[in-house]
Amino acid sequence: MSSVVNNNTPALEARRLSATLGTTEVLHGIDLALASGRWTSIVGPNGAGKSTLLKALAGLLAHRGEVRLFGEAQGKMPARIRAQRLSWLGQSGTGEGSADDLMVYDVAMLGRLPHQRWLAAPSAADRDAVERALRTTQAWDWRDRPLGQLSGGERQRVLLARALAVEAELLLMDEPLANLDPPHQADWMQTRAPSSPKARRWSACCTNCRWRWPPTNWS
Repeated sequence: MSSVVNNNTPALEARRLSATLGTTEVLHGIDLALASGRWTSIVGPNGAGKSTLLKALAGLLAHRGEVRLFGEAQGKMPARIRAQRLSWLGQSGTGEGSADDLMVYDVAMLGRLPHQRWLAAPSAADRDAVERALRTTQAWDWRDRPLGQLSGGERQRVLLARALAVEAELLLMDEPLANLDPPHQADWMQTRAPSSPKARRWSACCTNCRWRWPPTNWS
């Protein structure tokens, strides 16, 4: 399987995407394409299906239709490769975080699992990626603290670091600013993508990001 991506190839593409929750069809034959190297925000009222759409695109929700990740059928892509190329940050308060007794450093290291062999110790590259991600989100100083001791804003920074530590080419985020007060939102929006080789072709999609996105000091 080739990892070469044409500059004109969408980072993520959906064709006739539909999804059902219970007995209700929430997504109805959606066609979309998310450009590579760009930020995309999905904005809409509660109950419009934003989270359902993002989960379907991430492969976390059963759906009908086709989803292609960098030109390749997502369903035919090995799970390990898909997890290396697409990173997910779930909505806070939905049970998609990490255990409160885990140390911040270990939470961020979870983002490196797609790159590690089964039960293998973290490599130097893994440790470098985790440090880079924690410093990027200004969470490095908390690396030896349990996640449960952090405030909501601090916790969200750590979870973002976990997503960034994957160093994937595409990051999907579901309401990353939810439940944060304005100062925390402003701080969070100043976060920079890691200065890794992949960052130059980084793509991201988030729901309900009403601030200027990305902020002016992103590169």
